[in-house]
Amino acid sequence: MLEAVTGEDPESRPPFAWMVTALVAANCVLWLLQLKEGDAFTNALAAVPYELTHGVDLVDTQWVTSHGQLVPIQHAAGPRPIYLTLLSSMFLHSSWAHLLSNMLYLGVFGAPIERRTGPFRFFAFYGFCGLIASIAHVLSDSESMVPMVGASGAISGILGAYVLTFPLSEVPAIIRLLTIGLTPRLPAAVVFGFWLLVQWTEYLRAEPGAAGGVAFMAHIGGFLTGLILAAFLIPNPPPPKPKRHGWVSY
Repeated sequence: MLEAVTGEDPESRPPFAWMVTALVAANCVLWLLQLKEGDAFTNALAAVPYELTHGVDLVDTQWVTSHGQLVPIQHAAGPRPIYLTLLSSMFLHSSWAHLLSNMLYLGVFGAPIERRTGPFRFFAFYGFCGLIASIAHVLSDSESMVPMVGASGAISGILGAYVLTFPLSEVPAIIRLLTIGLTPRLPAAVVFGFWLLVQWTEYLRAEPGAAGGVAFMAHIGGFLTGLILAAFLIPNPPPPKPKRHGWVSY
């Protein structure tokens, strides 16, 4: 049921979320380019905290820790200015699983938000949440030389907006499973409230600067940004149209 997922009127046909569709397509095209061009392409456009906090563009091999072992990362020349990677990194992914899970969340929760905001305001909202999420990660681990990629920060902003807009809407089973494990039917406020707590706990436990990790602070920063912005950018639904009857009242 549409109502159970989005809180919208199931009897009305919602407009097509073409900006969400365009973003999914862009992420998929960039992923295919990543597969074709290899790690050099990905590392060039990824956001590297050390580059952004020191204003440099790393182009040599750096050694970082991963599970107690040193692993090499071959950096590549990025865009100029290097700060553009805060945006380009939002359209890159590290694996098929990373891409598909992000696109699932974007499709399920982005569409009802776009229907409230319109496509262009949604695009601005998405980009701003992703930018703040990237900055939050950079500030939380400023000396890290590990490239950060993924749309998760921007999508976390959508989740924050969804919680504020549709707090009691039931979250689909596949999303509950991917987010907090196998659980009974729960509303969005509970699922993503618990998810936010898990992100904070994992951030406190994470090893700073380690390779192969998760940018937990990007998730937190994006979610809180979306939660706050939604209060100002996402309008309430219009009141239902009065039903027309076949008689005249007086």
